[in-house]
Amino acid sequence: MKAGQMAGSANGVVLEENKGLPSWLKPSVFLQADFQADEYVSYLRRFVPLETLSSELQRYVTVLKGKLVEVINEDYNDFVSLSTKLVNVDGAVKQMRTPFVMLKERLLAAQKAVQAELTALDQGLQRRQQAAKVKALLELMQDTAHVMSKVEKLLVEVDALEAQQGDATLTAEALDSRTRLYERVAGEVSRLKYFLAKGQHLPSLQQLQPRADSAVARLSLLLRQALDAALRGGHQPAVLHCLQAFAAVGDAAGAEQVVQEALVLPLVESTIAQHQQGKGHGSVLASDQLASVCMMPLAPAHGSCTSADLTHIFSMLRS
Repeated sequence: MKAGQMAGSANGVVLEENKGLPSWLKPSVFLQADFQADEYVSYLRRFVPLETLSSELQRYVTVLKGKLVEVINEDYNDFVSLSTKLVNVDGAVKQMRTPFVMLKERLLAAQKAVQAELTALDQGLQRRQQAAKVKALLELMQDTAHVMSKVEKLLVEVDALEAQQGDATLTAEALDSRTRLYERVAGEVSRLKYFLAKGQHLPSLQQLQPRADSAVARLSLLLRQALDAALRGGHQPAVLHCLQAFAAVGDAAGAEQVVQEALVLPLVESTIAQHQQGKGHGSVLASDQLASVCMMPLAPAHGSCTSADLTHIFSMLRS
């Protein structure tokens, strides 16, 4: 008997074996695709106790086992004689196995080829990433060397300009030209400091550090001198250029010190002298000027100075 016929017989057993079963137990429910045992038990508990349900199900299982044995015995002779009807099974299996083996070999070969291509692609990507890193380091070293050379050339221009203008008292125009050049140098020094910080682990850039420190120190001295001269001379454009240069190199403390020495210190000395001389009215005026200067934030050192702020400082300085 075929498997479909056996399955049909089993279904018939379940569907037709209702003899001796209570009316509330429907074996056909067990064959439904959406059958849920817990839901079915909960449903039957409303009609019968659990003990009764359990005993009836056990009795039904016994009946099914007996029917299963009957079905097996009915087809037992066919099952036993099945092996005698199979001829040349090994040959058929070998014949079916050959194309599968060939397919397996081709799949393995394709897998190896794909794996080799993936490996080559990964290696190519790694080489490209490594080349990109090397290129970035090379560009960093070239940019740093170029900026270092540019800073030194600008300092040479500064020396030439100072030699041309001399050490005499500078005019407003001469001081403005100097501070403009200092601001250019400060911008390049800012780039240089950035490159050196970015490549501080590179030996070639570490060798440039002493030259950079020397250039920064030279620029700081020039800016201090120029800012002091601009503050004392009342040259607002030159002061702005100096303060922007200080901000570019990140030396706010240097600008603060120059402002204190050029503006605050004279007012302090004037206030002390007026107190010592007993000039009450003048003392109050100098004290007010000093308080106004001290209360002003040093915005120029951070690049946010306005012309009105400088005008106010200069007017107090001249008074």
